[in-house]
Amino acid sequence: MNYYSLLWKRIGALNLSELMKGLPLSLRTEISFCVYKDIIAKVSLFQDAEISFIKLISRYCKPVFIPKDEFIIKKGDSSPSMYFITMGTVDVVSEDGEIIFDTLNEGDFFGEMSCLCGAPSLTSFRYMF
Repeated sequence: MNYYSLLWKRIGALNLSELMKGLPLSLRTEISFCVYKDIIAKVSLFQDAEISFIKLISRYCKPVFIPKDEFIIKKGDSSPSMYFITMGTVDVVSEDGEIIFDTLNEGDFFGEMSCLCGAPSLTSFRYMF
């Protein structure tokens, strides 16, 4: 399977950023909104937000591929990103990864406190597919 076939299978799209280079900002915003609005709408934090705010957030969304068993955020890290789980599961684990506190599934999110407040993460997050 070639790279583009795999990418299409995993996220249903090619590199959106590359495809949108050169398009006017208003068109990029509308495309991003159409691609990411359902993901953002599942987040309770944004359920009562105005469409213009959701459009703004959607402009900053981008797919991230994490290998299985890879830490996404480790305890004490500050991350400028908030993560939306669209495929697989993410375990909330101890620093060493030995203890699983919780499992997040498709539609869940994490990293919002670090992203919005700049606070270091209180737990570690590991991708588990």
